[in-house]
Amino acid sequence: MKRFVIVMWLRGAVLLFAFRRDPAMFLRAMIWRIRGLKVRSRNTLAVLGGQSPQAYRLWIATREPGFPPQQKDDVVEISLLVFVDTQSTQNALKATLQSASNAGATQHILLYDPNGVSSELQASEAGQFKLTVIRDGEALKGALSSLAETWVCPVMAGDRLHRNSLGFYQHAQHEMSLPKWVIYGDDDLVGDEGNRSTPYFKPDWNAELYKFQDYLRFSCILRIDSSCIPGHSIAEPANFVTSMIGLTIDKHATRPTHVAQILHHRQQRIMDVAGAEIGASYRTSSAPVGEKVSIIIPTKNQYKLLKACIDGVFLTDYPNKEIIIIDHESDEQETVEYIRHLETQGVSVMKWRGIFNYSAMNNEAVKLATGSYLCFLNNDIEMTKPDWLSKLMERASRPDIGATGAKLLYPNGTIQHAGVTIGIGGAAGHAHRYCPDTSSGYFNRPHLPQYMMAVTAACMVVKKEKFEKVGGFDEVSFPVAFNDVDLCLKLGEAGWQSFYEPNAVLIHHESISRGSDMLRKNRTRFARELDTLKQKWSTDEVRDPYHNPNLSRLSEQFVIDI
Repeated sequence: MKRFVIVMWLRGAVLLFAFRRDPAMFLRAMIWRIRGLKVRSRNTLAVLGGQSPQAYRLWIATREPGFPPQQKDDVVEISLLVFVDTQSTQNALKATLQSASNAGATQHILLYDPNGVSSELQASEAGQFKLTVIRDGEALKGALSSLAETWVCPVMAGDRLHRNSLGFYQHAQHEMSLPKWVIYGDDDLVGDEGNRSTPYFKPDWNAELYKFQDYLRFSCILRIDSSCIPGHSIAEPANFVTSMIGLTIDKHATRPTHVAQILHHRQQRIMDVAGAEIGASYRTSSAPVGEKVSIIIPTKNQYKLLKACIDGVFLTDYPNKEIIIIDHESDEQETVEYIRHLETQGVSVMKWRGIFNYSAMNNEAVKLATGSYLCFLNNDIEMTKPDWLSKLMERASRPDIGATGAKLLYPNGTIQHAGVTIGIGGAAGHAHRYCPDTSSGYFNRPHLPQYMMAVTAACMVVKKEKFEKVGGFDEVSFPVAFNDVDLCLKLGEAGWQSFYEPNAVLIHHESISRGSDMLRKNRTRFARELDTLKQKWSTDEVRDPYHNPNLSRLSEQFVIDI
Protein backbone atom coordinates (compact mmCIF):
# COMPACT_ATOMS: atom_id res chain seq x y z
CA MET A 1 0.00 0.00 0.00
CA LYS A 2 2.83 2.39 0.88
CA ARG A 3 4.53 1.76 -2.47
CA PHE A 4 1.24 2.40 -4.31
CA VAL A 5 0.82 5.75 -2.55
CA ILE A 6 4.41 6.77 -3.38
CA VAL A 7 3.99 5.85 -7.05
CA MET A 8 0.73 7.78 -7.30
CA TRP A 9 2.32 10.83 -5.66
CA LEU A 10 5.25 10.67 -8.08
CA ARG A 11 2.91 10.37 -11.06
CA GLY A 12 1.04 13.43 -9.83
CA ALA A 13 4.28 15.39 -9.45
CA VAL A 14 5.36 14.46 -12.97
CA LEU A 15 1.97 15.45 -14.40
CA LEU A 16 2.12 18.81 -12.60
CA PHE A 17 5.56 19.41 -14.08
CA ALA A 18 4.23 18.52 -17.53
CA PHE A 19 1.37 21.01 -17.16
CA ARG A 20 3.67 23.82 -16.06
CA ARG A 21 6.10 23.09 -18.87
CA ASP A 22 3.53 23.29 -21.69
CA PRO A 23 -0.07 23.94 -20.57
CA ALA A 24 -1.49 23.92 -24.11
CA MET A 25 0.06 20.57 -25.03
CA PHE A 26 -0.93 19.12 -21.65
CA LEU A 27 -4.57 20.07 -22.18
CA ARG A 28 -4.45 18.65 -25.69
CA ALA A 29 -3.22 15.36 -24.25
CA MET A 30 -6.09 15.37 -21.76
CA ILE A 31 -8.59 15.90 -24.58
CA TRP A 32 -7.05 13.00 -26.50
CA ARG A 33 -7.49 10.81 -23.44
CA ILE A 34 -11.15 11.76 -23.10
CA ARG A 35 -11.66 10.94 -26.79
CA GLY A 36 -10.17 7.49 -26.26
CA LEU A 37 -6.78 8.21 -27.85
CA LYS A 38 -5.02 6.89 -24.77
CA VAL A 39 -1.75 5.89 -26.45
CA ARG A 40 -1.27 9.32 -28.03
CA SER A 41 -2.18 10.99 -24.74
CA ARG A 42 0.15 8.83 -22.67
CA ASN A 43 3.05 9.30 -25.07
CA THR A 44 2.68 13.09 -25.08
CA LEU A 45 2.53 13.27 -21.29
CA ALA A 46 5.56 10.99 -20.96
CA VAL A 47 7.62 13.31 -23.13
CA LEU A 48 6.46 16.44 -21.30
CA GLY A 49 7.09 14.93 -17.88
CA GLY A 50 10.30 13.11 -18.75
CA GLN A 51 12.49 15.99 -17.57
CA SER A 52 10.71 16.38 -14.25
CA PRO A 53 12.94 16.16 -11.15
CA GLN A 54 10.64 13.34 -10.01
CA ALA A 55 10.79 11.42 -13.30
CA TYR A 56 13.81 9.37 -12.24
CA ARG A 57 12.23 8.46 -8.91
CA LEU A 58 9.16 7.31 -10.81
CA TRP A 59 11.37 5.28 -13.16
CA ILE A 60 13.06 3.61 -10.18
CA ALA A 61 9.69 2.76 -8.64
CA THR A 62 8.06 1.41 -11.80
CA ARG A 63 10.70 0.56 -14.42
CA GLU A 64 13.97 -0.42 -12.76
CA PRO A 65 14.55 -4.13 -13.38
CA GLY A 66 14.85 -6.67 -10.60
CA PHE A 67 17.40 -9.42 -10.26
CA PRO A 68 19.37 -10.52 -13.32
CA PRO A 69 18.97 -14.07 -14.63
CA GLN A 70 20.69 -16.61 -12.41
CA GLN A 71 23.83 -18.24 -13.77
CA LYS A 72 23.97 -22.03 -13.88
CA ASP A 73 27.71 -22.12 -14.51
CA ASP A 74 30.43 -21.25 -12.05
CA VAL A 75 30.28 -17.66 -10.83
CA VAL A 76 33.10 -15.50 -12.19
CA GLU A 77 34.80 -13.75 -9.31
CA ILE A 78 34.99 -9.96 -9.46
CA SER A 79 37.40 -8.18 -7.14
CA LEU A 80 36.72 -4.65 -5.95
CA LEU A 81 39.43 -1.98 -6.20
CA VAL A 82 38.60 0.96 -3.92
CA PHE A 83 40.58 4.20 -4.21
CA VAL A 84 40.61 6.28 -1.01
CA ASP A 85 41.75 9.88 -1.54
CA THR A 86 42.19 12.83 0.79
CA GLN A 87 38.54 13.83 0.34
CA SER A 88 37.27 10.42 1.45
CA THR A 89 35.70 9.91 4.86
CA GLN A 90 35.20 6.88 7.06
CA ASN A 91 31.46 7.01 6.40
CA ALA A 92 31.99 7.17 2.65
CA LEU A 93 34.27 4.15 2.75
CA LYS A 94 31.81 2.22 4.91
CA ALA A 95 29.01 3.01 2.45
CA THR A 96 31.10 1.55 -0.39
CA LEU A 97 31.91 -1.63 1.55
CA GLN A 98 28.28 -2.04 2.61
CA SER A 99 27.13 -1.74 -1.00
CA ALA A 100 29.65 -4.41 -1.99
CA SER A 101 28.23 -6.65 0.71
CA ASN A 102 24.69 -6.01 -0.55
CA ALA A 103 25.78 -6.84 -4.11
CA GLY A 104 26.85 -10.15 -2.67
CA ALA A 105 29.24 -11.62 -5.22
CA THR A 106 32.73 -10.22 -4.72
CA GLN A 107 35.19 -11.93 -2.36
CA HIS A 108 38.31 -9.76 -2.56
CA ILE A 109 38.68 -6.03 -1.96
CA LEU A 110 41.85 -4.08 -2.70
CA LEU A 111 41.83 -0.85 -0.71
CA TYR A 112 44.32 1.72 -2.02
CA ASP A 113 44.65 4.15 0.89
CA PRO A 114 47.95 6.08 0.83
CA ASN A 115 46.72 8.54 3.48
CA GLY A 116 45.54 6.03 6.09
CA VAL A 117 41.87 7.05 6.04
CA SER A 118 40.88 3.41 6.62
CA SER A 119 43.12 2.96 9.67
CA GLU A 120 40.15 2.96 12.05
CA LEU A 121 38.14 0.53 9.96
CA GLN A 122 36.94 -2.33 12.13
CA ALA A 123 37.48 -5.88 10.97
CA SER A 124 33.75 -6.51 11.27
CA GLU A 125 33.08 -3.71 8.78
CA ALA A 126 35.00 -5.56 6.09
CA GLY A 127 32.25 -8.17 6.19
CA GLN A 128 32.88 -11.46 4.44
CA PHE A 129 35.55 -10.02 2.18
CA LYS A 130 39.25 -10.64 1.99
CA LEU A 131 40.42 -7.05 2.52
CA THR A 132 43.90 -5.98 1.41
CA VAL A 133 44.93 -2.44 2.38
CA ILE A 134 47.69 -0.97 0.20
CA ARG A 135 49.50 2.28 0.98
CA ASP A 136 52.07 2.40 -1.83
CA GLY A 137 51.43 2.92 -5.54
CA GLU A 138 54.02 0.42 -6.71
CA ALA A 139 52.61 -2.16 -4.33
CA LEU A 140 49.18 -1.61 -5.87
CA LYS A 141 50.57 -2.19 -9.35
CA GLY A 142 52.14 -5.40 -8.11
CA ALA A 143 48.87 -6.52 -6.53
CA LEU A 144 47.02 -5.85 -9.78
CA SER A 145 49.61 -7.81 -11.75
CA SER A 146 49.00 -10.78 -9.46
CA LEU A 147 45.32 -10.60 -10.48
CA ALA A 148 46.10 -10.98 -14.20
CA GLU A 149 43.24 -12.51 -16.23
CA THR A 150 40.76 -11.87 -13.40
CA TRP A 151 38.06 -9.20 -13.29
CA VAL A 152 38.35 -6.02 -11.20
CA CYS A 153 35.78 -3.30 -10.52
CA PRO A 154 37.50 0.05 -9.76
CA VAL A 155 35.51 2.55 -7.65
CA MET A 156 36.14 5.60 -5.51
CA ALA A 157 35.43 5.49 -1.78
CA GLY A 158 31.91 6.86 -1.41
CA ASP A 159 30.68 5.29 -4.64
CA ARG A 160 28.23 2.45 -4.21
CA LEU A 161 27.45 -0.64 -6.20
CA HIS A 162 23.84 -1.23 -7.15
CA ARG A 163 22.53 -4.27 -5.31
CA ASN A 164 22.25 -6.17 -8.61
CA SER A 165 25.38 -4.82 -10.28
CA LEU A 166 27.68 -7.81 -9.94
CA GLY A 167 24.88 -10.15 -10.94
CA PHE A 168 24.33 -8.20 -14.17
CA TYR A 169 28.07 -8.13 -14.83
CA GLN A 170 28.32 -11.88 -14.34
CA HIS A 171 25.35 -12.41 -16.63
CA ALA A 172 27.10 -10.29 -19.29
CA GLN A 173 30.27 -12.35 -18.87
CA HIS A 174 28.38 -15.57 -19.51
CA GLU A 175 26.49 -14.10 -22.48
CA MET A 176 29.63 -13.02 -24.34
CA SER A 177 30.41 -15.08 -27.43
CA LEU A 178 33.92 -13.63 -27.79
CA PRO A 179 36.53 -12.87 -25.12
CA LYS A 180 35.95 -9.44 -23.63
CA TRP A 181 38.12 -7.23 -21.51
CA VAL A 182 35.88 -4.31 -20.47
CA ILE A 183 32.19 -4.29 -19.45
CA TYR A 184 30.46 -1.12 -18.27
CA GLY A 185 27.08 -0.05 -16.95
CA ASP A 186 24.97 3.06 -16.53
CA ASP A 187 25.24 5.13 -13.36
CA ASP A 188 23.55 7.81 -11.28
CA LEU A 189 24.52 10.12 -8.43
CA VAL A 190 23.88 9.25 -4.79
CA GLY A 191 23.71 11.55 -1.77
CA ASP A 192 24.86 10.85 1.76
CA GLU A 193 21.36 9.68 2.67
CA GLY A 194 21.19 7.34 -0.30
CA ASN A 195 18.95 9.52 -2.47
CA ARG A 196 19.55 8.83 -6.16
CA SER A 197 19.45 11.43 -8.95
CA THR A 198 20.88 12.45 -12.35
CA PRO A 199 21.09 9.10 -14.12
CA TYR A 200 23.37 8.73 -17.11
CA PHE A 201 21.77 6.23 -19.46
CA LYS A 202 24.76 5.73 -21.71
CA PRO A 203 25.25 4.71 -25.32
CA ASP A 204 26.87 1.46 -26.33
CA TRP A 205 30.57 1.71 -27.06
CA ASN A 206 31.32 4.83 -29.09
CA ALA A 207 35.08 5.12 -29.55
CA GLU A 208 34.84 8.66 -30.90
CA LEU A 209 32.66 9.92 -28.05
CA TYR A 210 35.02 8.28 -25.56
CA LYS A 211 37.88 10.43 -26.83
CA PHE A 212 36.09 13.46 -25.43
CA GLN A 213 34.11 11.96 -22.56
CA ASP A 214 35.25 9.17 -20.27
CA TYR A 215 31.93 7.50 -19.52
CA LEU A 216 33.47 4.17 -18.43
CA ARG A 217 35.71 5.17 -15.53
CA PHE A 218 34.41 3.96 -12.13
CA SER A 219 31.37 2.44 -13.86
CA CYS A 220 32.91 -0.71 -15.26
CA ILE A 221 34.74 -3.96 -14.67
CA LEU A 222 37.85 -4.91 -16.60
CA ARG A 223 39.94 -8.02 -16.98
CA ILE A 224 43.44 -7.33 -15.77
CA ASP A 225 46.31 -7.54 -18.24
CA SER A 226 49.60 -6.90 -16.45
CA SER A 227 51.01 -5.20 -19.56
CA CYS A 228 48.12 -2.68 -19.44
CA ILE A 229 48.82 -1.44 -15.92
CA PRO A 230 50.02 2.18 -16.33
CA GLY A 231 53.55 3.00 -15.33
CA HIS A 232 52.78 6.52 -14.16
CA SER A 233 51.88 7.72 -10.67
CA ILE A 234 48.60 6.85 -8.96
CA ALA A 235 48.40 10.30 -7.35
CA GLU A 236 45.26 10.87 -9.44
CA PRO A 237 43.22 7.63 -9.28
CA ALA A 238 40.85 8.80 -12.01
CA ASN A 239 43.70 9.25 -14.49
CA PHE A 240 45.19 5.91 -13.49
CA VAL A 241 41.92 4.06 -14.12
CA THR A 242 41.33 5.90 -17.40
CA SER A 243 44.82 4.93 -18.56
CA MET A 244 44.30 1.30 -17.59
CA ILE A 245 40.99 1.13 -19.47
CA GLY A 246 42.46 2.86 -22.53
CA LEU A 247 45.53 0.64 -22.67
CA THR A 248 43.36 -2.46 -22.34
CA ILE A 249 41.02 -1.35 -25.13
CA ASP A 250 43.92 -0.45 -27.37
CA LYS A 251 46.01 -3.58 -26.86
CA HIS A 252 43.17 -6.05 -27.28
CA ALA A 253 41.33 -4.05 -29.99
CA THR A 254 38.22 -4.75 -27.97
CA ARG A 255 34.82 -3.09 -27.96
CA PRO A 256 33.67 -2.66 -24.35
CA THR A 257 30.36 -4.38 -23.65
CA HIS A 258 27.53 -2.22 -22.34
CA VAL A 259 24.99 -3.37 -19.75
CA ALA A 260 22.15 -0.88 -20.15
CA GLN A 261 21.18 -0.86 -16.47
CA ILE A 262 22.04 1.39 -13.53
CA LEU A 263 24.90 -0.56 -11.93
CA HIS A 264 26.78 2.19 -10.08
CA HIS A 265 25.84 5.02 -7.74
CA ARG A 266 28.49 7.75 -7.89
CA GLN A 267 29.27 10.46 -5.33
CA GLN A 268 30.46 12.69 -8.13
CA ARG A 269 30.84 12.30 -11.85
CA ILE A 270 33.70 13.87 -13.77
CA MET A 271 33.81 12.85 -17.43
CA ASP A 272 36.81 14.47 -19.04
CA VAL A 273 38.90 13.70 -22.10
CA ALA A 274 39.81 10.03 -22.30
CA GLY A 275 41.29 9.84 -25.76
CA ALA A 276 44.89 10.55 -24.81
CA GLU A 277 45.19 6.90 -23.83
CA ILE A 278 43.56 5.52 -26.97
CA GLY A 279 45.99 4.31 -29.62
CA ALA A 280 46.48 5.02 -33.28
CA SER A 281 43.47 2.99 -34.36
CA TYR A 282 41.20 5.76 -33.05
CA ARG A 283 43.18 8.83 -34.15
CA THR A 284 41.69 11.49 -36.39
CA SER A 285 43.32 12.81 -39.55
CA SER A 286 43.63 16.32 -40.91
CA ALA A 287 41.54 17.38 -43.87
CA PRO A 288 42.97 16.18 -47.21
CA VAL A 289 43.00 19.60 -48.87
CA GLY A 290 44.06 18.05 -52.18
CA GLU A 291 40.76 16.19 -52.52
CA LYS A 292 38.10 17.99 -54.54
CA VAL A 293 34.63 18.41 -53.03
CA SER A 294 31.54 18.81 -55.21
CA ILE A 295 28.95 20.90 -53.34
CA ILE A 296 25.48 20.05 -54.65
CA ILE A 297 22.65 22.50 -53.89
CA PRO A 298 19.06 21.91 -55.08
CA THR A 299 16.88 25.02 -55.36
CA LYS A 300 13.64 26.39 -56.70
CA ASN A 301 13.38 30.18 -56.53
CA GLN A 302 14.09 31.42 -52.96
CA TYR A 303 16.62 34.00 -54.15
CA LYS A 304 17.48 35.40 -50.71
CA LEU A 305 18.05 31.97 -49.17
CA LEU A 306 20.08 30.76 -52.12
CA LYS A 307 22.27 33.87 -52.21
CA ALA A 308 23.00 33.64 -48.48
CA CYS A 309 23.96 30.00 -48.92
CA ILE A 310 26.15 30.60 -51.98
CA ASP A 311 27.84 33.60 -50.35
CA GLY A 312 28.77 31.35 -47.44
CA VAL A 313 30.13 28.69 -49.78
CA PHE A 314 32.28 31.26 -51.60
CA LEU A 315 33.76 32.32 -48.23
CA THR A 316 34.51 28.74 -47.20
CA ASP A 317 38.21 28.24 -46.50
CA TYR A 318 38.39 24.78 -48.08
CA PRO A 319 40.14 25.56 -51.39
CA ASN A 320 39.45 22.64 -53.72
CA LYS A 321 35.73 22.69 -54.40
CA GLU A 322 33.13 23.08 -57.11
CA ILE A 323 29.48 24.14 -56.86
CA ILE A 324 26.65 22.41 -58.70
CA ILE A 325 23.21 24.01 -58.49
CA ILE A 326 20.19 21.87 -59.30
CA ASP A 327 17.66 24.35 -60.65
CA HIS A 328 14.18 22.89 -60.26
CA GLU A 329 12.14 25.07 -62.59
CA SER A 330 12.91 28.42 -60.96
CA ASP A 331 10.62 31.03 -62.50
CA GLU A 332 11.06 34.10 -60.30
CA GLN A 333 13.03 36.68 -62.27
CA GLU A 334 15.40 37.57 -59.44
CA THR A 335 16.39 33.93 -58.94
CA VAL A 336 16.71 33.22 -62.68
CA GLU A 337 19.03 36.20 -63.16
CA TYR A 338 21.09 35.26 -60.10
CA ILE A 339 21.60 31.69 -61.35
CA ARG A 340 22.69 33.05 -64.75
CA HIS A 341 25.18 35.29 -62.96
CA LEU A 342 26.54 32.33 -60.99
CA GLU A 343 27.18 30.45 -64.23
CA THR A 344 29.51 33.27 -65.28
CA GLN A 345 31.37 32.76 -61.99
CA GLY A 346 32.15 29.11 -62.75
CA VAL A 347 29.17 27.56 -60.96
CA SER A 348 27.67 24.55 -62.77
CA VAL A 349 23.89 24.52 -63.18
CA MET A 350 21.84 21.38 -63.82
CA LYS A 351 18.24 21.90 -64.94
CA TRP A 352 15.63 19.59 -63.42
CA ARG A 353 12.15 19.28 -64.90
CA GLY A 354 9.13 17.55 -63.44
CA ILE A 355 8.06 16.63 -59.93
CA PHE A 356 10.32 17.23 -56.96
CA ASN A 357 12.34 14.08 -56.26
CA TYR A 358 15.24 14.95 -53.99
CA SER A 359 16.90 11.57 -54.42
CA ALA A 360 16.72 11.52 -58.22
CA MET A 361 17.86 15.14 -58.53
CA ASN A 362 20.93 14.60 -56.40
CA ASN A 363 21.79 11.26 -57.99
CA GLU A 364 21.75 12.95 -61.40
CA ALA A 365 23.95 15.78 -60.13
CA VAL A 366 26.45 13.26 -58.75
CA LYS A 367 26.99 12.05 -62.33
CA LEU A 368 28.20 15.56 -63.21
CA ALA A 369 30.38 15.92 -60.12
CA THR A 370 34.12 15.91 -60.73
CA GLY A 371 35.06 15.84 -57.04
CA SER A 372 36.06 12.69 -55.18
CA TYR A 373 33.87 13.86 -52.27
CA LEU A 374 30.27 15.02 -52.31
CA CYS A 375 28.72 17.68 -50.12
CA PHE A 376 24.92 17.64 -50.20
CA LEU A 377 23.74 21.06 -49.07
CA ASN A 378 20.25 22.54 -48.76
CA ASN A 379 19.71 25.99 -50.18
CA ASP A 380 18.32 27.12 -46.81
CA ILE A 381 21.66 26.68 -45.03
CA GLU A 382 23.70 29.64 -43.76
CA MET A 383 27.35 29.35 -42.76
CA THR A 384 28.55 30.74 -39.43
CA LYS A 385 32.29 30.14 -39.94
CA PRO A 386 34.44 29.56 -43.04
CA ASP A 387 35.96 26.31 -41.72
CA TRP A 388 32.78 24.19 -41.76
CA LEU A 389 33.76 22.15 -44.83
CA SER A 390 37.31 21.59 -43.59
CA LYS A 391 35.90 20.25 -40.32
CA LEU A 392 33.57 17.87 -42.14
CA MET A 393 36.31 16.70 -44.49
CA GLU A 394 38.58 15.82 -41.55
CA ARG A 395 36.04 13.14 -40.67
CA ALA A 396 34.64 12.18 -44.07
CA SER A 397 38.12 11.40 -45.41
CA ARG A 398 38.70 8.66 -42.86
CA PRO A 399 38.42 5.10 -44.20
CA ASP A 400 35.96 4.02 -41.47
CA ILE A 401 33.54 6.92 -42.00
CA GLY A 402 30.62 6.97 -44.42
CA ALA A 403 28.52 10.13 -44.11
CA THR A 404 29.54 13.08 -41.95
CA GLY A 405 27.00 15.64 -40.75
CA ALA A 406 27.21 19.07 -39.13
CA LYS A 407 25.56 20.69 -36.14
CA LEU A 408 22.58 22.60 -37.51
CA LEU A 409 20.86 25.37 -35.57
CA TYR A 410 17.53 27.08 -36.05
CA PRO A 411 17.77 30.86 -36.49
CA ASN A 412 16.72 31.27 -32.83
CA GLY A 413 19.82 29.40 -31.65
CA THR A 414 18.19 26.10 -30.72
CA ILE A 415 19.50 22.83 -32.12
CA GLN A 416 17.86 21.45 -35.25
CA HIS A 417 20.27 18.56 -35.83
CA ALA A 418 22.96 16.93 -33.69
CA GLY A 419 22.94 13.59 -35.45
CA VAL A 420 20.04 11.24 -36.15
CA THR A 421 18.73 8.66 -33.68
CA ILE A 422 17.07 5.61 -35.21
CA GLY A 423 13.80 4.48 -33.66
CA ILE A 424 12.51 7.85 -32.46
CA GLY A 425 8.80 7.95 -33.17
CA GLY A 426 9.16 4.51 -34.73
CA ALA A 427 11.29 6.00 -37.50
CA ALA A 428 14.18 8.41 -36.90
CA GLY A 429 14.60 11.73 -35.14
CA HIS A 430 17.11 14.54 -34.86
CA ALA A 431 19.01 14.17 -31.60
CA HIS A 432 18.58 17.09 -29.17
CA ARG A 433 16.18 18.99 -31.45
CA TYR A 434 14.98 22.26 -29.88
CA CYS A 435 17.60 22.18 -27.09
CA PRO A 436 19.29 25.58 -26.75
CA ASP A 437 22.78 25.40 -28.18
CA THR A 438 23.96 27.24 -25.07
CA SER A 439 22.82 24.34 -22.85
CA SER A 440 24.79 21.16 -22.23
CA GLY A 441 21.99 18.98 -23.59
CA TYR A 442 22.19 15.36 -22.47
CA PHE A 443 25.60 15.08 -20.79
CA ASN A 444 27.14 17.48 -23.30
CA ARG A 445 26.59 15.10 -26.19
CA PRO A 446 25.33 17.77 -28.66
CA HIS A 447 28.76 19.38 -28.44
CA LEU A 448 31.01 16.31 -28.78
CA PRO A 449 32.17 14.54 -31.97
CA GLN A 450 30.81 11.00 -32.12
CA TYR A 451 29.57 8.15 -34.25
CA MET A 452 25.84 8.19 -35.02
CA MET A 453 23.59 5.80 -36.89
CA ALA A 454 22.71 8.55 -39.38
CA VAL A 455 23.04 12.25 -40.15
CA THR A 456 20.90 14.62 -42.19
CA ALA A 457 21.64 15.40 -45.83
CA ALA A 458 20.77 19.05 -45.24
CA CYS A 459 24.55 19.27 -44.87
CA MET A 460 26.34 15.98 -45.46
CA VAL A 461 29.77 15.05 -46.81
CA VAL A 462 30.48 11.57 -48.17
CA LYS A 463 33.13 10.08 -50.43
CA LYS A 464 31.73 9.71 -53.95
CA GLU A 465 33.07 6.16 -54.29
CA LYS A 466 31.25 5.06 -51.13
CA PHE A 467 28.05 6.86 -52.16
CA GLU A 468 28.01 5.09 -55.51
CA LYS A 469 28.96 1.71 -54.07
CA VAL A 470 25.75 1.59 -51.98
CA GLY A 471 23.60 2.82 -54.87
CA GLY A 472 23.23 6.46 -53.88
CA PHE A 473 19.86 7.82 -52.77
CA ASP A 474 16.84 5.56 -53.28
CA GLU A 475 14.78 7.42 -55.89
CA VAL A 476 11.81 5.04 -55.78
CA SER A 477 11.27 4.33 -52.08
CA PHE A 478 12.43 7.66 -50.63
CA PRO A 479 11.97 10.45 -53.19
CA VAL A 480 11.68 13.19 -50.55
CA ALA A 481 11.85 12.03 -46.92
CA PHE A 482 14.19 9.60 -45.14
CA ASN A 483 16.52 9.25 -48.14
CA ASP A 484 19.43 10.45 -45.99
CA VAL A 485 18.59 7.98 -43.21
CA ASP A 486 18.35 5.16 -45.73
CA LEU A 487 21.68 6.17 -47.28
CA CYS A 488 23.44 6.23 -43.90
CA LEU A 489 22.04 2.84 -42.93
CA LYS A 490 23.20 1.40 -46.26
CA LEU A 491 26.65 2.85 -45.67
CA GLY A 492 26.64 1.39 -42.17
CA GLU A 493 25.64 -2.00 -43.52
CA ALA A 494 28.65 -1.78 -45.87
CA GLY A 495 30.97 -1.07 -42.91
CA TRP A 496 31.14 2.75 -42.97
CA GLN A 497 29.85 4.53 -39.88
CA SER A 498 28.08 7.87 -39.87
CA PHE A 499 29.72 10.69 -37.96
CA TYR A 500 28.43 13.84 -36.24
CA GLU A 501 30.86 16.78 -36.23
CA PRO A 502 29.63 19.54 -33.86
CA ASN A 503 32.52 21.86 -34.69
CA ALA A 504 30.97 22.47 -38.09
CA VAL A 505 28.08 24.76 -37.15
CA LEU A 506 25.51 26.09 -39.63
CA ILE A 507 22.08 27.73 -39.55
CA HIS A 508 19.20 25.79 -41.11
CA HIS A 509 15.89 27.35 -42.16
CA GLU A 510 14.31 23.89 -42.22
CA SER A 511 12.11 22.88 -45.18
CA ILE A 512 11.38 26.45 -46.29
CA SER A 513 11.96 25.56 -49.93
CA ARG A 514 10.10 22.29 -50.33
CA GLY A 515 7.62 22.74 -47.48
CA SER A 516 6.87 20.64 -44.45
CA ASP A 517 6.04 16.94 -44.73
CA MET A 518 3.04 17.67 -42.50
CA LEU A 519 1.29 19.85 -45.09
CA ARG A 520 -1.91 18.24 -46.34
CA LYS A 521 -0.56 17.82 -49.89
CA ASN A 522 2.52 15.97 -48.59
CA ARG A 523 0.99 13.66 -45.98
CA THR A 524 0.18 10.70 -48.23
CA ARG A 525 3.65 10.68 -49.76
CA PHE A 526 5.29 11.05 -46.34
CA ALA A 527 3.20 8.23 -44.84
CA ARG A 528 4.26 5.95 -47.68
CA GLU A 529 7.95 6.76 -47.17
CA LEU A 530 7.61 6.29 -43.41
CA ASP A 531 6.01 2.89 -43.87
CA THR A 532 8.77 1.87 -46.28
CA LEU A 533 11.46 2.94 -43.80
CA LYS A 534 9.86 0.84 -41.06
CA GLN A 535 9.56 -2.20 -43.30
CA LYS A 536 13.08 -1.97 -44.71
CA TRP A 537 15.01 -1.13 -41.54
CA SER A 538 12.59 -2.18 -38.74
CA THR A 539 12.94 1.29 -37.23
CA ASP A 540 9.91 0.78 -34.99
CA GLU A 541 11.71 -2.13 -33.31
CA VAL A 542 15.46 -1.68 -33.73
CA ARG A 543 17.52 -0.30 -30.85
CA ASP A 544 19.93 2.47 -31.78
CA PRO A 545 23.22 1.54 -30.08
CA TYR A 546 24.06 5.21 -29.54
CA HIS A 547 20.80 5.82 -27.66
CA ASN A 548 19.67 3.80 -24.61
CA PRO A 549 16.61 1.59 -24.03
CA ASN A 550 15.85 3.49 -20.82
CA LEU A 551 15.41 6.72 -22.76
CA SER A 552 12.11 7.51 -24.44
CA ARG A 553 11.76 6.63 -28.13
CA LEU A 554 9.06 9.30 -28.31
CA SER A 555 11.33 12.29 -27.73
CA GLU A 556 14.35 13.66 -29.57
CA GLN A 557 15.60 15.24 -26.34
CA PHE A 558 16.92 12.19 -24.44
CA VAL A 559 14.33 12.06 -21.65
CA ILE A 560 13.70 9.16 -19.28
CA ASP A 561 11.22 6.57 -20.50
CA ILE A 562 8.46 6.67 -17.91
